[in-house]
Amino acid sequence: MSSFAKLLWIELIGFDNTAVDFGVAELLGRMPIKPEAVSLLLWNTEVIHAHQGLQTDGPLGPQQCSYCGRSFNEERSRQDWTRFQLRDLIAELHRHGVKVYPSVFDQVLSDATAARFGYQRGTFWLDAHPEVLYVLDNGQLASSICPWKRLADGTLYEDFFFAQLEKFLVDYDFDGLHAADGFAHPRFPINRGDFSNDMVEQFAEATGVAVHPGDRATQAAWILRHAYPAWVDFHTRRHQQFWRKGMAMLERLGKDHVFNSIWTRDPFEARFRYGVDYRLLAEAGVQTFIVEATAAVLELEGWIKSPTSGDDQFMAAIARLKADVPECRLILLNGVKDGLEQYSALRHAPTRLESDVQAFVNVFYQRQRCLDGVMTCLSDGIRPGEWEAIDSIYQTAFYGEPASFPQVTLLWSHEAMLREEAAYFQKRPMSSFRLHCRLHAYNAICPVMADLADLPRLTGPVAVIHPVYLSEKEQETLAHYTAGSVLLLGLQTDNRFGYRIHAQSQVVSEGYAELAPRPEREVYSWLDELPEAMPEEAFLRQMAAAVRQCGSPATLSTEDSAVKAWGFRSAAGCLHLFARNERGRYLTPEFRCRGQFQAAQALTDYPSLPVQLRHEDGNTVFSAKIPPHGTIVLELKQ
Repeated sequence: MSSFAKLLWIELIGFDNTAVDFGVAELLGRMPIKPEAVSLLLWNTEVIHAHQGLQTDGPLGPQQCSYCGRSFNEERSRQDWTRFQLRDLIAELHRHGVKVYPSVFDQVLSDATAARFGYQRGTFWLDAHPEVLYVLDNGQLASSICPWKRLADGTLYEDFFFAQLEKFLVDYDFDGLHAADGFAHPRFPINRGDFSNDMVEQFAEATGVAVHPGDRATQAAWILRHAYPAWVDFHTRRHQQFWRKGMAMLERLGKDHVFNSIWTRDPFEARFRYGVDYRLLAEAGVQTFIVEATAAVLELEGWIKSPTSGDDQFMAAIARLKADVPECRLILLNGVKDGLEQYSALRHAPTRLESDVQAFVNVFYQRQRCLDGVMTCLSDGIRPGEWEAIDSIYQTAFYGEPASFPQVTLLWSHEAMLREEAAYFQKRPMSSFRLHCRLHAYNAICPVMADLADLPRLTGPVAVIHPVYLSEKEQETLAHYTAGSVLLLGLQTDNRFGYRIHAQSQVVSEGYAELAPRPEREVYSWLDELPEAMPEEAFLRQMAAAVRQCGSPATLSTEDSAVKAWGFRSAAGCLHLFARNERGRYLTPEFRCRGQFQAAQALTDYPSLPVQLRHEDGNTVFSAKIPPHGTIVLELKQ
């Protein structure tokens, strides 16, 4: 079995401050696998902003004692915690060999929220500093911190924040920091803000762009229409500047970090939508990303609006993130349950929860899993039997080591992505990320990526999305590849959109389509697909079929993409086959796998009967029942 890291994201309500050890031993005793680290969700920045040391005890705010101060969970009502109790809880977790990080969001507590949960809001540091709140494109002041702004006296907020954070981490003896939403990445996309005088002035000073004078809405519209490329680049550098200071402080203290990824976005959309560059963060010192990929939750909420399922989208996003920052450790944020946000994939959709983990853990970069572990979110109120099920899913997902892959390997080039971005500002053709997702949607699962520079060491079919953006040197390297088919997908070097498949330098299959004009509208949520110039969906199905013919672990009797299949071969020649059912009913497809396999073992609970194999024309054929929205994992042995 592969080793993997297990982390917990948990509120204080998940512990018991009436117990001598705060319930730590009992909580950890529920789990077959002990976590290496715990992130305490303290939610609101007031605990850092107002920190004045631990010379005396005093109460924490209710909003620190549970997420947003919510009233109760499955086991207890919100308890009133003190500063000394928080310090002692951290020490108790340390006695069990568990690291502890704090995490806070950028959000401001409202009177209405406090009243809903039965407490008084009180007065906060932010009440005296509204100048650091977001100013949106319509001039509205949002209830979120824009961490790049200046205080009224001209001090950068980041200088105040990191000075306070340093004292906070040292006094409580935290092991490091979990940088979460609003700090690891902005809450708002950069086409919404911040458009305050402060940020517009910083932008003009950093870039030399003379921003058109006018009111807030006028300036915002001008920047978005005439200077958006510079606006994106400015934010990537400004965000890096913020975290250079933060990472330098953590390194000086000898403290660790984990760092949320950007709203489930791949490197391309992280830059274009949010002005965050993963590589620049890595240059600043970020080494571990918590990968936001909560597909089950989004499906349950009805928030997936694309033809591409959440699992298909995030398999692509995770592979592309790892390809962009291959030296960084990636930990999956596994959205199990959340009492405040009112979802429970664990109890309301357990097969979706399992499908998330199996899908995301089993995507690969350079023959290695992209993910190094899992963070269970959130971890309060989970029963012992549920922990047994969760940890069993994690163990199964990380089982086995790949030696080769039956699928097409997608090639990655960071420089090509930047060239794509430069062109995208002008015409917005279908992005490489969206095309990657659509291939998955139509059952051409591409779970394996490699850097284009490593092409001489690869074997088997390889593919490039949007070859038009490759440099001449990269195109030449690709042209000399002879260890398998070469698939050119998307925008070709002559700017036509389509696919060309080469085998031994001969074109063996091709097809082309026109792109419809992109819709003239903007979107402001990562849940909405970017408006792009798109081909017909029927053509994307055709392209996916061509990709699938070049490499797939199995052909299926279902032709409507209801079942997604991918896999890898181990050094012993076993085929690890993953099959996901995207329908709300049982499906029993017939699988036809190349090669003569003699036995099949189910690594998951289903199928619950032995899989019967038969051999036809050099293939292994069998049927297997897949639960609604579930995933089965089979090990086929020669």
